[in-house]
Formats: sequence, C-alpha cells, structure tokens
Amino acid sequence: MLKEYLRELEKVQPLSEAQEAELWRKYRGEEDIKSRERLIESYQPFVFKIVKGFGAADDLIMDMIQEGTLGLIEAVERFDHNRGVKFSTYAQHRIRGRILNLFQKQLKNSTISLDSLYDGKDGFPLIERLTNNKNDDISEVAERSYLRQSICNAMERLPEKERRVVRAVYFDDKEPGSVAKTLNISISYFYKLQKRAIRRMRGMLTRVKSLHQS
Repeated sequence: MLKEYLRELEKVQPLSEAQEAELWRKYRGEEDIKSRERLIESYQPFVFKIVKGFGAADDLIMDMIQEGTLGLIEAVERFDHNRGVKFSTYAQHRIRGRILNLFQKQLKNSTISLDSLYDGKDGFPLIERLTNNKNDDISEVAERSYLRQSICNAMERLPEKERRVVRAVYFDDKEPGSVAKTLNISISYFYKLQKRAIRRMRGMLTRVKSLHQS
C-alpha cells in the first residue's frame, strides 16, 4: 500500500505561485470543487515530508499519512488566502496536530506503556531517563507516544549486550542481579552496560527529536 502511494506521489506536479493563486481564487470565490481537489493533491508530498520527519516505523506510516491528509483537508477548507500567509506554514500545524492525535490515541490503547516501566535501581521510568535533560521540552502525551516508537527503534540499534540489558530490565521487568547472572557478568559491569545503553539511546533520540522539530 505504501509503495502504491509513493508511485502516485511521484505523479504529483508542483504548482507555480500563479497556478496556486488561481486555484485559491476559484475555490474561495467560485466554490470550485475541482480547484479544492487540485490543491489537496498538490500538497500530498508536503504531508509525506512531515510524516517522514517523525522517523516512525514503516507499519505506522500509512496511518500517519491518512491522518495528515485529514489535517491537510481541514487546512484547505479553513485557509484564508487573502491574509498573506503561506499555505504550507498554516497547513503544517494542522497536519502535525492530526498525526500527534493519532499517537495519543495509540498510547491510550497500547498494552505497553513506557511510563510504567521503572528502573529498579533509581526508580525513574525509562522515558524520563532518556529525556531527563534541562533543555528537554517533551511533556505532552502525544510527544511521549512518538518517543515510544523512537525508543524501540533506538534500542534495536544497540550492541547486543546493551540491548539485552535494556530489554530485560525495562520490558521484561527482571532484576539487575538476575540479568547479570544470565549474561555471566558482574553487577558493576551490568550497571556500566545499562548507563552506556541509556547514553547511546539518548544521543539517538536527540538526533531524531531535532529532525522531528525541523
């Protein structure tokens, strides 16, 4: 389905400023439905660009595209082209808002909540340890849902032992001593691996967050 969407996306021709202005004039002034449809179609690549900026897994992308397209349609229907504001600037907030609402719904329905996964050593949830920086402003539930997917992606990129430590403690709720014994390592080395994994993942998330906010 995604491949088919991308093939259709390649067929979309960008509008010149004059063409777009004429479409807005016809849609708003004459209620021309074909002009409305052409505007929505021409901005589909913009929706996809925003979706890709979230860095989500492939199995979420089509749902995100659908929600983003709804946001685009809302933006087209409510945009006032006479105010001198670029449509892309106006539309991106509604597109991103729709996508973040999707994340929020998924978080509410999810059987795995990173907010409830605690570190037995210091009591902080994994998501707080990964985003516990003074400059961090990730506080909304929707942003947390987005981070949940990013954390899973980042974890898969860890070296094997670090990944096993993170999965065992934060996802399987195992005691550090038990995990260390299974891995045949000392408890001190276990905590070293844990700290190293958190540091790596925090770095990955910082880069993803920068892309997400650009």
